[in-house]
Amino acid sequence: MTVNQDHLANLDALCDSVTPYLKRLDRDTSNVEDDGDWLSAEDGETAALLYQRVKDSQPEAGAAYWLTRTWGLLCWQPVYLALLSVHGCGKGLNFARFGQRVQRDYIAGFSDIDVVDTDTVSQAIAQTGQQLAQLSVRYQQALSPYLRIRPGFCRYLLADTLVQYSVQLWSAQPHRAQQPLRHWLTQWLTACDLPTQVLSQLSVIDEQANYTRTSCCLVYQCGDHPLCADCPRQRSTP
Repeated sequence: MTVNQDHLANLDALCDSVTPYLKRLDRDTSNVEDDGDWLSAEDGETAALLYQRVKDSQPEAGAAYWLTRTWGLLCWQPVYLALLSVHGCGKGLNFARFGQRVQRDYIAGFSDIDVVDTDTVSQAIAQTGQQLAQLSVRYQQALSPYLRIRPGFCRYLLADTLVQYSVQLWSAQPHRAQQPLRHWLTQWLTACDLPTQVLSQLSVIDEQANYTRTSCCLVYQCGDHPLCADCPRQRSTP
């Protein structure tokens, strides 16, 4: 195995420990019988098709939910990959060639992820955070001809996702007291050019971390779905 292949194998194992849906695939050999499509960062047409499928699957939820859900689907894999690679493997990532597999109204599976050698965790965060920010901008610009999607909307949702997933992964670590969660998150948000104000909603006490999102995913508008535990609307609900 080359160093790059060895790192990708380690990253694959970490991805599988989070969810089997976060899986590295080969574009040339992946199953094409599942009506799936490969989505590149510049492919606004396929991203808009994903939006339409989300709309068709939850017609009662409304346009705000459809857009929020679509953006969340575009970002969930890159955010997990960035965090797992930097903090789990000590390597940075390059998303320049990154592709994602669209499966009907969901995204599961990715391809063409490139490893970047860095000397320190801080360097890996700075490099990978910049890549994550650039990928987010590319998605937003690709979608803009099809949907009204504001950069500020995208940035706050991405910031919430980054903090939410970081808290989840940190909380699963047996020696988390030795991992400076707030310190790393400040570096991540800065590297991604995201608002650090969201950290005012983060509480870390006695190795217990809790985060209340600044944005609502609006899933409660889908039938009788309850509010999420970290939803900001929980604060105003008796």
